[in-house]
Amino acid sequence: KDYFVEVVTKKYGLNESDFTIDDLNVKPATEAGDNYASKLYRVAVSVTCKDGSTKKLSLIVKALVNMGMAEEMIQMLNVFPKEKEMYADIIPALEQLYREKGIDVEFGPKCYKNTTKPTDSLVLEDLSDRQFRMVNRREGLELEHAKVVLQKLAQFHAASVVLYERNGAYSAVFDEGMYAERSKVMFEAHMKPHMESMTKMVRLWPNGEYYAEILQDFGLSMLDELIKTTRAKSDRFNVLNHGDAWCNNLLFQYNADNTIAALVPIDYQMCVWSSPTIDLLYFIFTSIRGDIRLPEMDNMINFYHRNLTENLNLLEYSKPIPSLKELHLDFIDHSTYGFAACFGVLPICLMEKTENASIDTMMSADDAGRLFREKLFSTPEYVRQMTELLPFFCEYGAFDIQQSGFQTPSGVTSDYLNLPGWFRREFFNDVVEKKLHLRNGNYYIRKLEVSIATNKGDNYGSVMYRCKVNVENTANNSEESFSVIVKTRPTGMAADFSDALNPFAKEIEMYEKLIPAFEALYVGKDLGVEIGPRCLKTCEKVPSDVIVMEDLRSVRYKPVKRQEGLDKEHTERILEKLAQFHAASAVYSVRNDGFAEMFAQGLYSDKNLPMMEHMFMPAYKACLEELKQNASTQEYVEDLQKLLPVAFSRTMDCLVVDPDGFNVLNHGDFWINNVMFQYGADGRLEDASLVDFQMCFYGSPVLDLNYFLFTSVKGEINLAKLNHFIRHYHEHLVSNLTILGYSKPLPTLKKLQIDFYDRIVYGAATMFGLNALCHVEPTGDLNMEAMFMDNETGQRCRKDMYGNERYLRSMEQLLPFFKKKGALSEDASMCEISKKKL
Repeated sequence: KDYFVEVVTKKYGLNESDFTIDDLNVKPATEAGDNYASKLYRVAVSVTCKDGSTKKLSLIVKALVNMGMAEEMIQMLNVFPKEKEMYADIIPALEQLYREKGIDVEFGPKCYKNTTKPTDSLVLEDLSDRQFRMVNRREGLELEHAKVVLQKLAQFHAASVVLYERNGAYSAVFDEGMYAERSKVMFEAHMKPHMESMTKMVRLWPNGEYYAEILQDFGLSMLDELIKTTRAKSDRFNVLNHGDAWCNNLLFQYNADNTIAALVPIDYQMCVWSSPTIDLLYFIFTSIRGDIRLPEMDNMINFYHRNLTENLNLLEYSKPIPSLKELHLDFIDHSTYGFAACFGVLPICLMEKTENASIDTMMSADDAGRLFREKLFSTPEYVRQMTELLPFFCEYGAFDIQQSGFQTPSGVTSDYLNLPGWFRREFFNDVVEKKLHLRNGNYYIRKLEVSIATNKGDNYGSVMYRCKVNVENTANNSEESFSVIVKTRPTGMAADFSDALNPFAKEIEMYEKLIPAFEALYVGKDLGVEIGPRCLKTCEKVPSDVIVMEDLRSVRYKPVKRQEGLDKEHTERILEKLAQFHAASAVYSVRNDGFAEMFAQGLYSDKNLPMMEHMFMPAYKACLEELKQNASTQEYVEDLQKLLPVAFSRTMDCLVVDPDGFNVLNHGDFWINNVMFQYGADGRLEDASLVDFQMCFYGSPVLDLNYFLFTSVKGEINLAKLNHFIRHYHEHLVSNLTILGYSKPLPTLKKLQIDFYDRIVYGAATMFGLNALCHVEPTGDLNMEAMFMDNETGQRCRKDMYGNERYLRSMEQLLPFFKKKGALSEDASMCEISKKKL
């Protein structure tokens, strides 16, 4: 009762001492399926005044209560802060603009109270007291009702623009609407079951197989497009949109003869500053009767435009008014928003009332959620309407979500991955021709089955897909399939990092030119050396940076779990492969006068140094904090802190090329995740392969050895067998140089050992990055973005990396070793060749 005292005083102008609240009668204000983003209660308040009179007051209380996933979404979308500002400030200001012109316009119910305690809540006028009511959402609005709504939207939009012109921009909460960047992760988590149910049911519609294939292609990229579509364009006409203008948020009042007397919109939780077509598309494709929606669409847009123009002129808007043609063009440009409304809201409008209708049920991945969604998308009237609407959207280009130029099914089956727009059957034609030696016209790609090719924490500089290509040979009516790895650019911070390093240009050069040339050197030597997977297609920049290569798993290659490290047998085998690679590169360099300029530097360079320091310094500092907390590593922290200002520059000193020394093309990122091993049917190790040639650079071969031996070999043998592994590599290096006819002096083991320990700072540097990645367990937080984020997610990621037991045990071994070798002292920053150059 105390909660409603303020409401009574505001409603009747009474002092608190002038009345008492006798009774409250509370019941739900909506039926199941009529409201999703909050709880609505109708509260009857019985009041006795001091003079003995009584009053009955009916109110609507709108509250955010414990609602599971719905509560999380609502808080993420800022719905209550928006609605409070709308009712408290903006709606009264918009109505005042019309009162100044002598016109009474009502944009919402009166608001008597808004509070955040004990929960976010609003107390509103109960419009049913004035006989306002909803229409039947399942029937939809006919043209008379539609025009009343469009007239009200035009008034609201016009006033919002004039208020913006007078007072400046609205608060930041209105910059994003229903689809927002800040809620993207949450939406993506719940979008998959929704998409699965939708495509499953669409397949059962007339011509549904075709459209289901297109919808499946969208994956999660549709959300990116909707976020972009909703965002205001500064060079366009924008308004404050209602944002959720569907029939359940539109209350009508009727005259005695059942004609419409008035309309009052409600529910201002999704308002957004953007194109007015956001409201138009949402309203038209959710709330108009199915048989008149498309036939009357142009008339409705024209009617809205005429009213918008009249109201902008009435309110003395001083800037250019958008023309009818401009409005139609904007309508087409934002058509994806209407398309989304057809799958998100229209099925709710047309379904029967049901007790379990809620956001939680709709998003749930359990059987109840699945059955609810399947019921949503199979309502007969919904299927009938969508059968007409899908061709409409197709004709306006709304299906080209990724703006790839295609609106036909890609032929891709994936687990709703956010696939690039070019990832479709046509892209793989030349892959098929090269792999199966078929001619165009003699085959048909039936299907592409796509999955992510790597686990969390196994790949950072690119995105890798495993794609099974199913081909029908039309010449002999046979079917064949093969698997490939498709490697393309990452997104986010990883993309910025990738752009700075330009790794795909290097890797394309490696796969198209250098690796085949290196392998060709061994032809006729009775060795049959294969350094890496066979490359089937490359693209640089257009349509994107892409490399398609054979899937080594299909020929019995497997990676080794990075947390376990490599045993002696696997280490020796991959060092033999590295020796073949290095030897071939040395011979090629002599015969071809070196390598292209792009191979002069790798991950570390003068150009990249500021970026490296900015990105990796938070990780370095987090590492020191964890080492400080561990009793066995505390004593080394002081030395490491002294090195903090020069941590990256001293690593770069190790890369200086000795022109008189032995140099090779280094792999540059030679660690356990970039090697694979082939096994026979009996499980015996047969061969090894290198993968990922994005960081290759010219320099001493000991750089690859330092990088690999301190990160990827089992902890119990990496130091104990260190010199053995260097010798093993050297023996195979010299053997391969001899086989290939290397024309310069062969490197001696002594010189290799001296060079290895001279550049040991390079190996020590791996302790703070790569070594930690080798030991951390894969989690949802483990990615390049999270590693460098200055927020809770980033802190949690770095804690997982540097605070786990495996990593700390590794540091307990490595730190004493590097200290004894002088790698932690400040005067170890320069190798001998750097000193000579100075």
